[in-house]
Amino acid sequence: MASVPSAAEYRIQRVNHSLNFVDPTTGVHTQNIECMWSKAKKKQKQGHGTSDPLFPSYLQEYLWRRKYGDKPFENIFAHIDEVYKV
Repeated sequence: MASVPSAAEYRIQRVNHSLNFVDPTTGVHTQNIECMWSKAKKKQKQGHGTSDPLFPSYLQEYLWRRKYGDKPFENIFAHIDEVYKV
């Protein structure tokens, strides 16, 4: 299983959308994060909205399902098995 990068391992880059949508020098763009955020919001709207205090847990569930699939019961045991080999 691949490790999740820490916040210190990310490099922040910016795109000036008033000039272009993809930085011609670095190739940096925002399409991936905007697409993922759109899908996360759409999933919550289909679930009839969110409770503000619970939103972080909804987002964590969305990201977990995106990585491990839509069978949470089966996948949690597979994930535990990956982390804690017997």
